[in-house]
Amino acid sequence: PSTSLQDTGLSKRPRDARLIHLLLAHMGVHAYTERVPLQLLDFAYRYTSGVLSDALAYEPPSHSASKKGVRDEDGVSLNALRTAVASRAANQFSPALPKEFMSDIAAERNRIALPRVEREFGIRLPPERYCFTGVGWGVRDSWEEDASSEEEEVLGGPVGGDTVMGGMEEGDEDEFEEVMG
Repeated sequence: PSTSLQDTGLSKRPRDARLIHLLLAHMGVHAYTERVPLQLLDFAYRYTSGVLSDALAYEPPSHSASKKGVRDEDGVSLNALRTAVASRAANQFSPALPKEFMSDIAAERNRIALPRVEREFGIRLPPERYCFTGVGWGVRDSWEEDASSEEEEVLGGPVGGDTVMGGMEEGDEDEFEEVMG
């Protein structure tokens, strides 16, 4: 059956799936797809295995087991289970903050206006001193060597009329070094 309305209850299903079906029917949910009980079973199995593994971690060593906790040889104590369930409930199922509280915080934050955007054309980048697009990291000397060898090659290039492009002026170079370090 693809939906719960088509299921007569006589189909072969695992016991836990039948229990989920009965729980949903008892809560008044009669129409759902066949994946809903599987998702709920998956959640229940993951939650149970997580709680049991946490309870094993909370369990004190066997040689110093307290007499208060009811415990078998290979099991976990009731106190460890209670602690594991309480820690899961506190961390995993925390309720959301109230809508009014979030609205007040948003109104307080939005009182401060954002700065106006200047009318410029092109890509808006932060000031040059905050950009990593310039020469830096101590590789300037090797670039100058490469540039001088390229200038020699360009002057005698295969295409006639090639011109050498101008580089940075002295003032620009000093300012660039101050900014980029």
